Amino acid sequence: MQSNLSTTVAGAPKQRRTLSPLAIGGAALVLAAAAGLATWQGIARRETSAPVTESSVVAIAPATAQLAGATPLSTDLTVYLVGSQSEAARVMGVIAAGDRLRDQFGNPPFNAQVVVVTSAEEEAAIERAHADTNSYRAGMGLPALESIDLRAR
Repeated sequence: MQSNLSTTVAGAPKQRRTLSPLAIGGAALVLAAAAGLATWQGIARRETSAPVTESSVVAIAPATAQLAGATPLSTDLTVYLVGSQSEAARVMGVIAAGDRLRDQFGNPPFNAQVVVVTSAEEEAAIERAHADTNSYRAGMGLPALESIDLRAR
């Protein structure tokens, strides 16, 4: 008599697929950034009659959006705050150059987000979103995300 060992044994616990804390943290960060941006744009539209045309978020590299066969991003997200679009382009260029170097050594690319901050209201909204994200991460036992302000003060 032959038995098939690949069948499930009755009464045995089934394995559940769960999301990794990194995927949950990345999703929480993207949602918090989107909520902060939407709030900021809504306040700006109410305070001025001119439409808001410039987006403050330059680049987002969420951990959940990976191409098949692509190297996963490093686990620690870093948020860089800059004062202009040209400075954001320069920082993104530096990050891309660093990614090329890291790739040569088999390391994953930087997990970075560059945000243009041009007003005190934007800065306050981004700080609130960053604090909210870090509180969610703390609740999941994850370390806080790093935020580096590159603006000249």
